[in-house]
Amino acid sequence: MSAVPAELTDDGYTTRQVAGVLNVSDAEVRAFTRIGLVEPRRGARNEYLYTFRDILLLRTTKELQDAGLPPRKVKGSLSALQQRLPVGVSLTQVTIVTSGDRVVVRDATGIWEPGSGQLQLDLGGSPPAHAPTVGVPHPKLVPDGPDTAEEGHVADDWYNLAIDLEDEAPERAREAYRQALALCPDHADARANLGRLLHQDGDTAGAEREYRAALQVEPANATAAFNLGVALEDQGRPADATEAYERAIQADADFMAAHFNLSRLHEAAGRHKAALRHLAEYRRLSGA
Repeated sequence: MSAVPAELTDDGYTTRQVAGVLNVSDAEVRAFTRIGLVEPRRGARNEYLYTFRDILLLRTTKELQDAGLPPRKVKGSLSALQQRLPVGVSLTQVTIVTSGDRVVVRDATGIWEPGSGQLQLDLGGSPPAHAPTVGVPHPKLVPDGPDTAEEGHVADDWYNLAIDLEDEAPERAREAYRQALALCPDHADARANLGRLLHQDGDTAGAEREYRAALQVEPANATAAFNLGVALEDQGRPADATEAYERAIQADADFMAAHFNLSRLHEAAGRHKAALRHLAEYRRLSGA
């Protein structure tokens, strides 16, 4: 199993931040909390402060309610499931789906009901339309020795959470991307997005490192190549930036912004013919 970073400093997410992640109102977050599946701590002003795990569990609760299950049934089913899980395994490590008006669990043993623990007949085919899936929100909850598929699944959960957090809490989004990468170092999209956040913070060297790592995994990632070029320009390295923009165009010949930046850099370096060629491509693509 890949190494995981040191435990995050989790000062807690406010009700408003959680509402932004879940795309619900503050009142709905408080209503979900009253169901009793999460117990956020109280801050200095007696406000709720939620953890990563709380967010994922509240997301699952919302998805189950969106699937048409009443709050009381959601609470009863998830509470029963918590009692049946082995020691050291949390609700964030199983796939919870709806089957009609029931909550069921999919895992390696099959499909079973939280209330009775009885296995259900699996007739194959596609999963139910409403199939909220939650992953491990903290490295301490990752079981020892997961296989590659499990690690990829958990990394994607961290990646998706990071995307949700970018607007509400970008500093926490960075940590979520790092958690995804600790579990799946070859997650190119997480690399590229982390690089972008570092770049926005002025850490161009860190951004360059992540963009190059993304390109190592996906050599034809035009966006990562373009962003690398911008980071290199910001470091005062126009020659290296030119190579990065050329790489972006090799991956996507119609990358308009890359043509524009190449035109500008070639003109500054006295390469007028190349500058005109890329400017013409930019104008063609932009309709200018």
